[in-house]
Amino acid sequence: MRRRGSALLPVIVIVSVLISLAVILTRRVYNSYMTEALIGQRERAFWLAEAGLEAGKARLAANPDWYTDLPSVPTVGAAGVLPTGSFLMVRIKGQDTLCAFGRSGKAKVGLQITFVPAPPRTLTWSEI
Repeated sequence: MRRRGSALLPVIVIVSVLISLAVILTRRVYNSYMTEALIGQRERAFWLAEAGLEAGKARLAANPDWYTDLPSVPTVGAAGVLPTGSFLMVRIKGQDTLCAFGRSGKAKVGLQITFVPAPPRTLTWSEI
């Protein structure tokens, strides 16, 4: 004679396992999506910083004495905005370096070049 409800225990175990698998799969998909989104933001921030360097080089070509900040003043810089984010160019008076910082979403990237003034020519390039 079978007892009533004896099939309930295996059903509960199977449903619990399926729910656990669904939660694990959902979490993996979400983490992959967020990782890809952040990688895309970082890539955009990098190219925005590159755009800042190019804008700074163009300003230096037009005016070799162009600068954004004095050595004794906190960094202010010159900003630029594009549809995918923004960038900030910084050149301290009397220094032969130009920095650019790109920002897109949560990602921020800084790039720096050292150059020879008049006419400007890049000597080194580095990510900061």
